[in-house]
Amino acid sequence: MAIKELKVFDQKLYKIVHAITDTIIPPGGAFDVDPNVVDPVQLFDNYIDSMSTLQLKAIKAVIYTIEYMPMATRLKRFTSMTPDQRLKYLQGWENSRIFSKRNIFLVIKMLVLMSFYSDDTVADAIHYHPECLIKD
Repeated sequence: MAIKELKVFDQKLYKIVHAITDTIIPPGGAFDVDPNVVDPVQLFDNYIDSMSTLQLKAIKAVIYTIEYMPMATRLKRFTSMTPDQRLKYLQGWENSRIFSKRNIFLVIKMLVLMSFYSDDTVADAIHYHPECLIKD
């Protein structure tokens, strides 16, 4: 997939975030959304674009931590892992005994999912059309 113009992420971060989003929202999951139409990384990038510089630095720091922390025990980066290894690794964050580690991952997961499900194409794919939404 061609990388579209990003506001927050550079190409290196795009690759890491793509691995994270593919693990949280695996392609070909419960409903099919064409990855050429909906790019979870692009949605995430757009979603966080209005955050403060400090918040963006914190998000980027967490993303880099997810990428490089596995090297301490597995001698490979997150993006070098197989999809099953990535899933197990992120589940380790999600189920960690360390409160702050769980919450840090929860914030990233929440932002990924909120940005993904706020897209109209995704809403159509899951047949989500609440009456309370204002149509353009």
